[in-house]
Amino acid sequence: MNVSAPPSNRPWLARIGGLGVPGAIALLSALGVFVSSVLLWLHYQSHSPLCTGVGSCQVVNASAYSEVMGLPVALLGLLMYGAILGLSLSLPGATAIVALLGLALAGLLYSCYLTYVEVHILRALCPWCLASQGIIAAIFALSLTLAPRAVSGER
Repeated sequence: MNVSAPPSNRPWLARIGGLGVPGAIALLSALGVFVSSVLLWLHYQSHSPLCTGVGSCQVVNASAYSEVMGLPVALLGLLMYGAILGLSLSLPGATAIVALLGLALAGLLYSCYLTYVEVHILRALCPWCLASQGIIAAIFALSLTLAPRAVSGER
């Protein structure tokens, strides 16, 4: 008796816990929305009860680096994760994959820059910010697995 699962009719779809790459990206981006929402809330607080004794959220969130053109970086992260969530749910089109890759790469590069600022300029680490960096790094790594499909034009 053969109990193995039938082969997928979509070989490009790597399986992660049965969700597939798009499902895993959707879950991670939903987690990113949550983390960014917490960071946005912390941005407007005079104290940071969620980071007590763990990190320096207030130092990071009160710095000049916490805003871009008057917009909180956390809001930009929230918008980015929302867009990634939407794109992950609209896959498998090649255009959506390319957009997902671009957003994830831009988010990862900016997050790396912000971590550099935390470590070398502010000398303070925000655990929520580091969590966001881990999330966007995982999203980028997963989105790379979809790149061959976008290049080949596979539907």
